[in-house]
Amino acid sequence: MDIFVARQPIFNRKKEVFAYELLFRDSLENYYRGGDEDRATSGVLSHSFLTIGIEELTRGKTAFINFSARLLQEEVPTLFSPDILAVEVLETIKPEQGIIECCRKLKKQGYYLVLDDFVFKEEFRPLLELADLIKVDFLRGTPRERELLYGQLEGYPDLELLAEKVETEAQFKEALQAGYSYFQGYFFCEPIIVSAADVPGFKFSYLNLIKEANKKNADFARLAEIIKKDLTLSYKVLKLINSSAFGFRERIESIQQALVLLGLNECQRWVTLLAMSGLLEEKPRELMITSLVRARFAEHLAFLMNLQDRSQELFLMGMLSLIDSFLGRPLPVILTQLPLSESIRQALLKRKGDLSTVLELLQQYEDGNWKEVERLAREQNLDPAEISRCYYKAITWTNSFQELW
Repeated sequence: MDIFVARQPIFNRKKEVFAYELLFRDSLENYYRGGDEDRATSGVLSHSFLTIGIEELTRGKTAFINFSARLLQEEVPTLFSPDILAVEVLETIKPEQGIIECCRKLKKQGYYLVLDDFVFKEEFRPLLELADLIKVDFLRGTPRERELLYGQLEGYPDLELLAEKVETEAQFKEALQAGYSYFQGYFFCEPIIVSAADVPGFKFSYLNLIKEANKKNADFARLAEIIKKDLTLSYKVLKLINSSAFGFRERIESIQQALVLLGLNECQRWVTLLAMSGLLEEKPRELMITSLVRARFAEHLAFLMNLQDRSQELFLMGMLSLIDSFLGRPLPVILTQLPLSESIRQALLKRKGDLSTVLELLQQYEDGNWKEVERLAREQNLDPAEISRCYYKAITWTNSFQELW
């Protein structure tokens, strides 16, 4: 059975990743069917924990997974350690006595209990007494409705709140000020635009490095000189080239030697990646991880879509798809400063052109929008199972370099 698993980070108040929610489907052709929650959850558990490896998917963080009433009653969560699993009780589950007893038993065994998409109702009080966390949908309710909810929860001082579907920095700040402990959504990818005068000079230096690296005839000596002026970047280049990923027998001590050994294509790729990591500053580390997964995912998709001769271009497109969030400048302004192909510009700025389908597919997949993934796979005559494997391989590859970011 093919399983389609995407993940979404859950952040703490410092914008550090606390956990990942796993979004899944047991097959895309089942998207329109109802009543398959049990099968889908069983599938993701067996596939994620046994076949894929939960450590690869969540980088050792806790996995938030939805459970239906039936799976709770059958004690399926107890097949897995409470150290790595947070049990999400779906909003569609009625708080009947049997469910309450199941949750009470899980709580005693040390499981972290989460109430998904919570809307206050009197009959949910017994579950509130057991829950560690409730998730509040920021797209569904109004600020006034959220204020009323805070009042209804005053009798549960140990209960933590998670704001989900937080898409903007303003929503993040609202939730932060209201006392939420955790946050989920793509607010961390939102570009917070600042004036050119407010962008630190070192960020322009990194942007210049990306520009130099992606010229058609990149000059290794010129790149080496730029890198050597930055101690952190020099360290990262040497750490990378001497890592097991490249397998050179002799230790490489020279920046220029490292770049020459990489070769032009790999040099362009890795210098761009390392320069992007230097742009992070106070941004969440997950921004870099998401960019890396997108880049590698896009590269793998190139081979599925008979675009293998464009794989380097697609890697760069995925890598730069969030650069406006790194720099805090409008994407059109940034792209005018980089020597990119017209295909990359069209895809990133207008969602048009021959590379735009890859960009749309990777974004829909990481969001867990399976209906759209199915549509795009059908239009491109792609095997959905292969798309899923590409995503997993992208995560695995990114994890292998996480110490650099």
